[in-house]
Amino acid sequence: MRKRRIEQLRRRLERREAEIRENLRTKEEEYREVSQETHAEAMDEAQVQSDSFTRDVMQVHGDRQLTSIQAALQRIREERYGLCVACGGRIDEGRLNARPEAALCIACERRNEKR
Repeated sequence: MRKRRIEQLRRRLERREAEIRENLRTKEEEYREVSQETHAEAMDEAQVQSDSFTRDVMQVHGDRQLTSIQAALQRIREERYGLCVACGGRIDEGRLNARPEAALCIACERRNEKR
């Protein structure tokens, strides 16, 4: 893959990383504001608990996305970007355009999903 294209994908990854971090920070602030209200009625308390669960799920999902993005950025720095971490083969450029953080080629991804 050309260096120019890798640089474009690196910038996309960095923007996505910043977006995820900002989204998680905003959601955490919103949760804190809601949970600090001292005059919550019973129905409000149920909402606070539901929001807490949703926040936790979003946090886990966001953390996984960040881990994948950071790993992709590390592969770029190590000049291993675009190579499957399982088999060492090339990851199709179309796949990287769709998912710049992809670590597996299509064949390895399919084998991984079957397990």
